[in-house]
Amino acid sequence: MIPNVILFARDYQAILFPKLLSDKYKSIFVTLTVSEKKLIQQAGHEVAACFEEDFNTLSCDNLPSSYLITSFVTDRFFGRFSPEIRRMILAREIAFWQNIMDKYKPVAVINEIIAIEIAEVMYIEAMKRGIKYFAWLMSPFDNRNFYWLDIPYHAQLNDKVFNNEPDNDSLKFAQSYYDKINTSENVKPFYASNLKSRYNIMSPIKWGMIYIIKTLRSVLFPAKIPYLKSYYFDKTDLLIKISGYFNSLIYSYDKVPANSEIVFYPLHYEPEASILYMSEFNEDQIGLIRNLAKCLKNNQVLVVKEHPQQPGMLLSKRFRELRKSLSNIAYLPSEFSTKKIIQLSELVITQTSTAGWESLILGKPVVVMGKVFYDKHPQVNIFSDFSWLKQIIHSQEYLYPEKEKTLQLIAQLWHYSREGNPYPHAGLYNDMNINKIRCAIEEKLMEECSTD
Repeated sequence: MIPNVILFARDYQAILFPKLLSDKYKSIFVTLTVSEKKLIQQAGHEVAACFEEDFNTLSCDNLPSSYLITSFVTDRFFGRFSPEIRRMILAREIAFWQNIMDKYKPVAVINEIIAIEIAEVMYIEAMKRGIKYFAWLMSPFDNRNFYWLDIPYHAQLNDKVFNNEPDNDSLKFAQSYYDKINTSENVKPFYASNLKSRYNIMSPIKWGMIYIIKTLRSVLFPAKIPYLKSYYFDKTDLLIKISGYFNSLIYSYDKVPANSEIVFYPLHYEPEASILYMSEFNEDQIGLIRNLAKCLKNNQVLVVKEHPQQPGMLLSKRFRELRKSLSNIAYLPSEFSTKKIIQLSELVITQTSTAGWESLILGKPVVVMGKVFYDKHPQVNIFSDFSWLKQIIHSQEYLYPEKEKTLQLIAQLWHYSREGNPYPHAGLYNDMNINKIRCAIEEKLMEECSTD
């Protein structure tokens, strides 16, 4: 009998998931919004359930006093609502997934890393029933683009991934990858490649038009369920992009400090799961930067560089005010070479940034504050608290990564990673990429569910 697999088709996945049909599993499509449901139906498939459509019929009874693994605060869309409304929404999310899982009895559910509350509820209800949750996350490799997570609300991997001795092919790849990072001028992840100039006048015009159109649409055609309207139009990201453009025309950055030791902190994209879920207690980057600055020696400067996809963020008012109040921080633009600033740094401190991964390969000591795949490096410095951080900075007692340990970690992660790129990019929907993702799912089902 072909097993049922739930595919929670949210956003771009409403187009991707219908393309992943297989004779090894039966796809049960579930959507968050009615618009996502329509996309799947237009592709010729049935939708088992739609949260927006079912919202008013779902029960609000029997909500546990303690339920979420994270918290109410973690979901970025619902923060403006009262505790009573939050509890009502959560209760309906629970009832939604309970109904689906009890009806279809899937062996697995598939989604990306948890980024919103309803996905966390799906995970919790799946675990209660012994249903596997297959979540993918982008790897640092071009030829093996993703890996499966053990726990889908952070990027930390199980020790078993790094317990096996890597084979010769993996070690050979690790050496070539290590050499590439060390010799190339500036290796970028795919999402940071071919970005348009921050001064491209067409960008703010496009963002402004999108903002106006979506705002008018929300006024003329208000959401039937007002609590869910942010899923259709989250204005935060658009406003950040627009303000970043104009701030870039008005304000300036700092130069790389010439007469001070550099401690490097790469700014994380916000709001995003990389800090909301993967580094839950450090999402306030203003407060975090202030505390990091307090940990430095008097001959050190904390250099903060923007995320490549959010140029102008450090020129926003809240970051400008922070810079005015601290004498030992400096801001660099998103375009500045990450590799160059790593090479100039004495220490790199990060939550979950790929800059931490690159720093380990470049032989720099790294302090990790979040839960990320490279925190299994035996010589990475795992953040404890700010008193601990201040002590190791002043005494220089932090660990330095050894090349052989780094090569082994690269080889083990590459061996564990899979082919195919399930994230938005130019080749997402081409046949070769779709086949690779499908094969990875089939392989995972065989490994995890064949004996259940």
